[in-house]
Amino acid sequence: MLPDETIDRAADTLAKFRNNNALNDILDQYAVLIEDYKRLKSDYEEEREGRERYKQLARGQERKPFALAVVDGDGYIFNERFVKDGEEGGSRAAKQLNDTLMLYPRHQQ
Repeated sequence: MLPDETIDRAADTLAKFRNNNALNDILDQYAVLIEDYKRLKSDYEEEREGRERYKQLARGQERKPFALAVVDGDGYIFNERFVKDGEEGGSRAAKQLNDTLMLYPRHQQ
């Protein structure tokens, strides 16, 4: 990629040569090329920055391990105290399961 100074110098040079009418068509095309190049360079830099952000995010995810628990309740007999208390017992059972699951990975380290 050309540095911005080179592009700016090219644009200045273009402005100086515009006085010559015989070269106007070529200079107009050159001006379009410079603008296209600036746009492409900007797009490229944005994509490169986005890729770097993605890499940093991915590296951050590597440091955040997680656990997944799948519970198959078919045939499982709940503790009678949870069943007896109906909906409130179900909420307590869910909280106890969640609390236990949150503690389990810490004990594995």
